[in-house]
Amino acid sequence: MAFIFEYTTTTLSVLKIHNLFLLPIFVYIEFFLLSVAYKKIMRGKNINLIISSMQLILFVFWVVDISWLEGLYSNVSILRALESLLLTCLSLLAFNYLLTRLEDVSLTSNPVFWFNTAILIYFAGNFFVFLFMNYINNPVTNNMGEYLAIHSILNIIYNILLSIGIWNLKQK
Repeated sequence: MAFIFEYTTTTLSVLKIHNLFLLPIFVYIEFFLLSVAYKKIMRGKNINLIISSMQLILFVFWVVDISWLEGLYSNVSILRALESLLLTCLSLLAFNYLLTRLEDVSLTSNPVFWFNTAILIYFAGNFFVFLFMNYINNPVTNNMGEYLAIHSILNIIYNILLSIGIWNLKQK
């Protein structure tokens, strides 16, 4: 999905078409797909209800944010912060689920552990970056370099951990 998003935004940029309207769409689709994956990993009536409630909360806020708060052509920093908060909570819930129902002797050989660790580090780390993005992106404060450095480092860690998870999929 990220590849399609990057390809589309780059193509629109080359064509000199404003592409920021795709960001809120990407944020919602990203959250929805990750939450569906968590539903598949963690089974149970209560967990299903929690995840469905989170999906509904993000959808309602998504509509409110793009309609009245930040708009469709913005960095949707509040929406991204909410997504980060919800995915951080889901990853902590998944860790609890994994540790209480540990099937493998080695947790580090479990691909779900690596995928979940990647999600926790990336979204928990970027929570404040996303929350304060409009302040950081302000020309008066001129902190965009620091924002990009933090975000890039977390993105590199995220992708390394996802790669380890994929590697462990092959091993099983």
